[in-house]
Amino acid sequence: MKWNTAKKLSPEQFKRLVGVKSATFEDVVSEAKRISKLQSKKIKGKKRGPKEKLSWRDKVLMMLMYYREYRSFAHIAASYNISEAQC
Repeated sequence: MKWNTAKKLSPEQFKRLVGVKSATFEDVVSEAKRISKLQSKKIKGKKRGPKEKLSWRDKVLMMLMYYREYRSFAHIAASYNISEAQC
């Protein structure tokens, strides 16, 4: 499930499918962005390479999907249309 689908869910359905409330989900997304900015300053050449295909919300959903359902990276990658390595 991608973010475009998840954002249309009711709060009860969102909690049931994702595992956290939508407010908690947004807190996790903002914290992930904050940590990423701190890490990118330390790594030289971080701006090289292809642009990322997934938004931060999709990345957090992917992480929660992995932790909640213990799906393999191959299955998660197939649902997001990315390679297993990118997952």
